Amino acid sequence: GPNSHFYTSDPAECAYVKTAWRSVARDCKSYPAWTFEANAFVVAPPAGGTCAADGQPLYRAYNNAAKGDPNHRYAANPAVLQTMPGWVFEGLVMCLPPRSVVHVSASRGDDTNAGTRVAPLKTIQRGLDLAAANGGGVVRIAGGAYSGALILRSNVDLEGAYNPDTWQVDPANFTTQINGGKRAIVGSGVSNVGLRHLSITSALRVFPGEDAPGDTPIAIALYEAKQVVIAESRITAGNGNPGVDGTRGTKGADGANGGAGGGAGSG
Repeated sequence: GPNSHFYTSDPAECAYVKTAWRSVARDCKSYPAWTFEANAFVVAPPAGGTCAADGQPLYRAYNNAAKGDPNHRYAANPAVLQTMPGWVFEGLVMCLPPRSVVHVSASRGDDTNAGTRVAPLKTIQRGLDLAAANGGGVVRIAGGAYSGALILRSNVDLEGAYNPDTWQVDPANFTTQINGGKRAIVGSGVSNVGLRHLSITSALRVFPGEDAPGDTPIAIALYEAKQVVIAESRITAGNGNPGVDGTRGTKGADGANGGAGGGAGSG
């Protein structure tokens, strides 16, 4: 059976792949190297190198026919593909239907809202939970300060630095600051998560009485997580508790005997 699939939203590119690539079989005849299967799903092609505001960009990378076996990989986050050694990043190739988008604003939101542009939520965790309940999506976070630890959810991205008036990303003028506790952000067993344009800070010290001496605050703690991409973000972990006192040292060796006293006197 086929060992690779190729997807495109460009009819001209599809026609080219159908006819331009040939392979020679054992009977010495030339056959198309690719077999057209179907119009498998509905997507939109990029316009002017970008997707519409509600479209989800999908990017492609090519393995440059390594070992004579051409393959392609697709991802919604370009950083995933750009860091794959030996692969050629081909850029934006199609626009998927809109993802679930949840809006959060510390200054204008309320957690009883629907999470829309005009009625944002107030806390990031509420946004994470709502997006997860919708089957995944992206939480767009306006600039501002947000307190409290966060629990990541699979298939939900966090994107900060949004202008709360226009809901356009603007990292030059807006900072999304997450001030967590001793574990600012925790992801346990999560997958397919992206963090972008965030400033994440754990507690400067572990709270006295809650942890053993020497315990260390962690800005992002991931346990058995996969496909987590952190990009264009600032991560700061605070100082840990002082360590325990050292044990008492062993007794030192006896000193040497003193020298003989002088015999001279004065009258």
